[in-house]
Amino acid sequence: MEFDENASMDFPMNWDKTNPQAQNIYNKCKSHYSLGQEEEFENIFVPSIGFRIICGVVMYYNIISLILIIIKKRTYKKMNCNIQLLFLFSTGSFLSVIIFYFQRLMYYDFPCFVIPYVNAISFPLCFFSSSGIILTYLKQCYNNASLLSKHSNEENSKNIARGFLQKLCTHFTEKNLIKSILIYITISIFYVVFVSLEEKHYTLHPISTGFCTIDYELFPGSILLLVFIIGFLPMALYDLYMFRGNFSLTKTLSITMISTFICVLFFAITVFISNYSCRKISKYLPSEIYIIIFFFIFHITHITIPLIESYNVNKHIKGLDLTKKGLYKVFDDEFLYKEFFNYAVKKRSVEYALFHEEYMEFKSLFKSKPGGNSTSNQVSTIDTESLKDDMILSSLSTGTIMPNLLNKKVLQTFEQIYSKATDIFEKYFKEDSELELNLPGKLVKSVTNSYYDYTIYYNRYVVNGTGEHEIDITRINCESLFDDVHEEAMDSLFLNVYSSFAKDQKKILANENAHRGTP
Repeated sequence: MEFDENASMDFPMNWDKTNPQAQNIYNKCKSHYSLGQEEEFENIFVPSIGFRIICGVVMYYNIISLILIIIKKRTYKKMNCNIQLLFLFSTGSFLSVIIFYFQRLMYYDFPCFVIPYVNAISFPLCFFSSSGIILTYLKQCYNNASLLSKHSNEENSKNIARGFLQKLCTHFTEKNLIKSILIYITISIFYVVFVSLEEKHYTLHPISTGFCTIDYELFPGSILLLVFIIGFLPMALYDLYMFRGNFSLTKTLSITMISTFICVLFFAITVFISNYSCRKISKYLPSEIYIIIFFFIFHITHITIPLIESYNVNKHIKGLDLTKKGLYKVFDDEFLYKEFFNYAVKKRSVEYALFHEEYMEFKSLFKSKPGGNSTSNQVSTIDTESLKDDMILSSLSTGTIMPNLLNKKVLQTFEQIYSKATDIFEKYFKEDSELELNLPGKLVKSVTNSYYDYTIYYNRYVVNGTGEHEIDITRINCESLFDDVHEEAMDSLFLNVYSSFAKDQKKILANENAHRGTP
């Protein structure tokens, strides 16, 4: 029997003729195949071995990443990573890859209604959180550049090029982003429910299975995709380009963002080309493969690389026999501290150095306390001569005291302590603060609760007290208020800044000695 090469192929024998979506796919693709090529056409919808391997690797990698984020959350925090957004991204990408994989694997039997509902959840998780991770990095760059400018007594406008996302970075908070994700997911689900009532591409009673061609049910995810690729990524790349060479990881992140742009662009193009799925290339490079590669690259950059860096730093610290004593000595040496400050800016961690300075100023208010350990070897800029008064010393010890026994010196000291504690809290713990520290949530909550307990008691019984109630000194003795945070901040500085700073300093010293020894 001879086939007419100009005749379109017949409807595939293994396909369900009663399925309207199968009919739509056949009508869309039949012009690309001649009579007798039905089996070749059917084979397009069987996932290739390469696609299965890639999906399997990325799914397992997602699971491992989620476990690592939970187990190593303190390490990620110290490396200036946003663990909440990393967790959301990994969750969203895992959901997406599972749907992509099983939709291909069970092409003739997959329940179609699952696709738009999972898409309504996974796409906002992926694209909002990845945008938030990039914004977090840019915000750190902007804040550290601004702090360097202020520290150098220069105008910000002369030192900071204004990027497209500067204002957004200034007002960006993780809490607001998570709210936006929840709102968008809710709207997307309501949209899918409403559109599903028309039952154009699938039915719920009975459940449509196989040959899923979802179209405008994916509209919320498509809008998000276009905004991400056309609007956000180009602006973020421009802003990142402004900081080239001035901050750590800018080169790595730039490569990642360019790769992301290419992958997401290819995904969008292949999705919107109506007959792409008809062509043979779609068997080996289906539209989904590009977004899966994006997930994989993003995971490597923001989850794997920070862990590898942390491991290398710890190994390097052991090799150089570095200790925190060396870090503390840096703050006592004016020349070294200036270099260290600039280095901390490049590592996007200068707020920790500034916090240490203010913490030591705060502790100096208590250093004359009887039985207390002196911290005079550390930074101390507040005059503490007034603390020598016996009444002040006894007031700062444990016990109670009647308000009428508080003389002017004591009240001034209490006011100094209160003002400094408030200043530190507002600078380093407020969510919209330029100097907000990246700390574990439990630690921030603990400090916040202790601070509010202290301020409420202080204002009620010291500032606005009637004089009839004894004051519990233990309730207004806030000397240890920031101790745990300071330890965490110094750990972060030691791991993220001082280790590489000391290594560079030793290299410089070795080179200088080598030059001196050269005739």
